[in-house]
Amino acid sequence: MILLLIKFHLAVILSLFVPGYFFVKTFLKKQSNNLSIIEWFLLSFGFSLIIINFLVLLMNFFSLKITTSSLIIALLAFSLVFYFLSKNKSGTENEQDFSEKNSCFKNFEKQRFALVLGIILLSCIIRVFYISDGIVPQTTDLGHHIYWSKTISETGKLPNYGMPDFIIGEHIIFAVIQLISGFSYISAMPVSILFIVNIFSLFAISLCAYYLVLQFSNKKSAGISAIFTLMIVGTFYATSSPQAKFIAGGVIGNLIGNLFIPFAIYLFLLAIKNKDSRIATLFYISLAGLGFTHHLSTFVFLYVFIGFFIIFILLLLLTYRLNLSKAFRDTLPYLKVFFSKWNLATLLLIIGFMLFVHMPSYLNKSAVDTAVGAPSKSTRVGLPLGAIILSVGAWKFFYALLGAFALAITSLKQFHKKPCEKTITALVSIAFLFSWFSIIFIMSAKPALLKVDIISSRIVSYITFPLAILSAFFIAFTFQKLSKKTSPLIGQLIFFLVIGTGMISGFADISDSVRENDSAKEKAVIQTYKASEYLNGVAKSNENVLKDHIYLEGDTWMKLFFMKDYTYPLSRSYLMRYDDSVKKRETCTRDMIAIPYSEIGQKCFQETGVSYVVLKKGFDTAQFESSDEFSKIYISSNVVIYKRYKPE
Repeated sequence: MILLLIKFHLAVILSLFVPGYFFVKTFLKKQSNNLSIIEWFLLSFGFSLIIINFLVLLMNFFSLKITTSSLIIALLAFSLVFYFLSKNKSGTENEQDFSEKNSCFKNFEKQRFALVLGIILLSCIIRVFYISDGIVPQTTDLGHHIYWSKTISETGKLPNYGMPDFIIGEHIIFAVIQLISGFSYISAMPVSILFIVNIFSLFAISLCAYYLVLQFSNKKSAGISAIFTLMIVGTFYATSSPQAKFIAGGVIGNLIGNLFIPFAIYLFLLAIKNKDSRIATLFYISLAGLGFTHHLSTFVFLYVFIGFFIIFILLLLLTYRLNLSKAFRDTLPYLKVFFSKWNLATLLLIIGFMLFVHMPSYLNKSAVDTAVGAPSKSTRVGLPLGAIILSVGAWKFFYALLGAFALAITSLKQFHKKPCEKTITALVSIAFLFSWFSIIFIMSAKPALLKVDIISSRIVSYITFPLAILSAFFIAFTFQKLSKKTSPLIGQLIFFLVIGTGMISGFADISDSVRENDSAKEKAVIQTYKASEYLNGVAKSNENVLKDHIYLEGDTWMKLFFMKDYTYPLSRSYLMRYDDSVKKRETCTRDMIAIPYSEIGQKCFQETGVSYVVLKKGFDTAQFESSDEFSKIYISSNVVIYKRYKPE
């Protein structure tokens, strides 16, 4: 077991840190020495995750079998190539300028390192405490994704989904870690990887907060905003979407997407601030990584970016009093950063990769029409304000609105200043913050306005991060003002009032979530897995299995014991899924359990070839207990299996 743990840690380091480290060092060369510790780890991790995906896609394209040996060779070869490229450290004057400009966060980090470290440790402890009872993998979404990861491990090639619901970037990392480490998929390994992703998303959002506020405020306000953002998303609201409750495997794409969205925004802001085309290249690569990982996150980011562009243009015109020539002259140096010859070549390379190597499965007309168009009845209504507040936390929403008001005051001050080149960076940050919050809010509350045809409850989780930044900015904005106009005692009392209510509200959410975990459920999941092992040994290749998704714990993971097909075994879903006014749904999986003796039930058994029915003990089992057609062949305290004998 110790050897297995060592191999796991080595696999994580080799795949999630080493390639990204040398890749970033090659692009930034001497500038990389001036990155803060947090930035350095975040960039190494984020780009390693992207590099893994693209390396495996290339291996599959060239028909190279994906094995332990081929993966290690590919990762080491990639790292060595960029190691030697990074050895060329010929610095320039521009690199020194970058060092001076970018040292602000580094100095801030040194001054408050103990505080930042304490928040990160507390964030880890809260998450470990939250998922400790559910460390045995059991969530539905994770079970679906791990099936495809195991398919990669067993076949040595990428799966052909035949559906736009799955994106290959959500599965590759689990397969890579499993192949290199040898860890079983049915272990703490998948949850541990998601835990690491979640922690690094905290780094990304904290850096986002720092650079967003820095562009239109001072270093002190930016530093305070960064720390409070880390505190809000890391501790106060650790279990609110998309935080610790996703670590156990709920909506993997959202979790990884909520790393890459602030990661891409951070690189965009860094490229703008330093007018560095190499960082802009990293920004484009991060977008490609997002696009190959999660379609909904990419969709949300696209809408936010379009909203940012519109708001920025409006603010620019107001600030420059419609003086288009001067506005264009001041904006042009920043535009050149993103449209240099090298970056245009990078964009062409990404497009070529999509066209000739691997096209994300959601980039087809039917998938696009599903996401954008006239919203259906189920997605048109959107969420009421109360539901949005409940999903993100009342404290965070209230102070975010105050933060938006403070940001509006700050933006009005920009209109009274004489426009200059620095005005552009301030307007970029202000526009991005307004867009990040307002666009996602509209997509959640009034999806029809933006022609969004996606369930609002899935989109609303993305509003957590901009709300955290706005809340943190309000705290920094307020206490900087109070420190100048009131006595220290009054300022401290107001500070503890604001933070105290945030802690009470946030930790109350954590308490409610933790109470939902039950060690008895973990035991029930283990029994489901044992029943699956037994059934895999007795079921013949031509015999189908039907399980009950409504009551069985961890039933989605049963497919990993059979590995016959994504839809094997068949599953009775939640009853509301069978009633759809838009399109006709199959009902056999429901009828074979609910009414097995009826004419339609018997017809379904014949058509599907179901020979085994797996149920939770005491739930919809009565009709099978009294039957001569079904015989009980397996029973535990939670699971019972019936075998159907065809009538002569």
